[in-house]
Amino acid sequence: MSGQRMSLLSQINDREMFWNAKVLVSRMWHYRGGTDEGAIMHTDIVVLDKEGTHMYGRIPTEPAISLQDVLQEGSVYIMKRFMCKPSKPTYRVVDSPFMMQFTRFTTVDPVVDDEEDFPYCTYSLMSFSDIPIPDVIGRIIAVTDIVVVHSQHQAGPSDTRTVVLQDQMY
Repeated sequence: MSGQRMSLLSQINDREMFWNAKVLVSRMWHYRGGTDEGAIMHTDIVVLDKEGTHMYGRIPTEPAISLQDVLQEGSVYIMKRFMCKPSKPTYRVVDSPFMMQFTRFTTVDPVVDDEEDFPYCTYSLMSFSDIPIPDVIGRIIAVTDIVVVHSQHQAGPSDTRTVVLQDQMY
C-alpha cells in the first residue's frame, strides 16, 4: 500500500507492508517492565476507527518516547506507515486477528475536532454459557464510580472501579 490512502481497520491485513489509518486512541499505557517504575520499554494502544472496529498497537521504545507528548487518549490521529502483524496469541487486549506495529518510519499526525465521529470505547459481551473456562460465574449487582487510589507499589495514582458480583446460584 502506498501513497496517502486511508484504510479502515477491518481492511488491514498482513499481506501489505505498510498501512495508513485515521483512528481514535481509546486506551494507552506505557510498559516499563514488571514494576512499572523503569524506563518506557514500549507503549501499547487500543485504537478505533469510525466503524467502531478496534485494534491493539505496540509502539517500541524509541518512537514511544518521541510520541509520549503527542498521543492522548480520546484524540484522533492519522497514523501512516505502520506495519500489520498477527495478534499476540496470549494477553490479547482486544479480539482482533491483527495488531499495529509502529516502526521508525511510522508517523502520527493529530486531527483536531474530529472526535465526535468516533466511538470512544469498544467491548464484547458474551453470555455465561459462552465462557470456555470461567474464573467467576455471577451476576453484576453493583458498579461504583471511578475513584483515585494511591498504592505503595505504584509510582503514581490509578483510577479504580469496584464491580460487585452475586453468585449465580442465589
